[in-house]
Amino acid sequence: MNKLYKVGLLVALIILLQIPVSGEAPEVTFEIPETVAVNGPNVCFNDLGAIKEDTPVRTGYFLKQIDLGPAPAPGQVRILGREYLNSIIQQYKMPFSIHLEMADQVTVKSNAICIQKAELEQAIQNLFSEKKPHLLKKWVEVQNMPDSLWVSQGKWEIEASLVGNPGEVGNGLFKVALTKGSENRILNICGKIRARALVYRAIRDIPRQASLDPTDFELIEAELQNSRELISEFPAKIRATKLIKQGEIIRSEWFQPIPLVCKDQEVTVIARDENVGVKMVGLAKMDGWRGDMIPIINPVSHKTIKAKVTGNGLVELNIQ
Repeated sequence: MNKLYKVGLLVALIILLQIPVSGEAPEVTFEIPETVAVNGPNVCFNDLGAIKEDTPVRTGYFLKQIDLGPAPAPGQVRILGREYLNSIIQQYKMPFSIHLEMADQVTVKSNAICIQKAELEQAIQNLFSEKKPHLLKKWVEVQNMPDSLWVSQGKWEIEASLVGNPGEVGNGLFKVALTKGSENRILNICGKIRARALVYRAIRDIPRQASLDPTDFELIEAELQNSRELISEFPAKIRATKLIKQGEIIRSEWFQPIPLVCKDQEVTVIARDENVGVKMVGLAKMDGWRGDMIPIINPVSHKTIKAKVTGNGLVELNIQ
């Protein structure tokens, strides 16, 4: 039974594939163009072209068995020569001979799409689309962006994110993620963040610790040199922490709120215990803002005490 079964299977295979049982093996002509696009991930011989003319032999099954290795990555190519292909064919036992009708070589590439540099840059620029007061324009000069990126065909989503917090301007690192279903590509892009804004330029020299007023400055448009320029509404009740020279752009670290108590200022001291409060006059020995504990000198006893700043020219001493 086993022998009859094998004979019957062989006959069925011969009928199915229409393989001649005697005589010379038929020759088929396989036509290969100069450039071929494949879908991958592997390339089989059948992907390179097609039988040029009708033949009584069914070739598709056999040609699919000839493995030519991985498909090239998107944007890359593989060059396959005629001699190489013939040598590969010889490694497979075929019920027919193959005549290649082709140039000396064929260029194989993958079906892919090209994402341009401008699309990737736009994803980064979208991070700065939000409008801010006094900030007129913000953009990025990318430094290592590829001119193009080849990916498999389909709809790719492009999204960028900023790594860290570099400030309004300065060097930054961006992560650009491309996703399509389960596929993803990540690009790490370096760039210089630049911006133009309305800033405040001093129109006269302003001494250290002098109160600042918007009339001491002119509002101009300029490119930011660092992230410390003041680019918001001018704050109220501030003083200079340094000499600000005429023509300088004011920075955030060059001013501070005017303290409620200034050094060497006479202050009202309220001394309290559980039942009574007493007012007296003292002399502040340092600047103080609300909640600060500062030294106060009693002008009569010349003793120094510590009191909490509670208001403008007002400190409080708790007596335990």
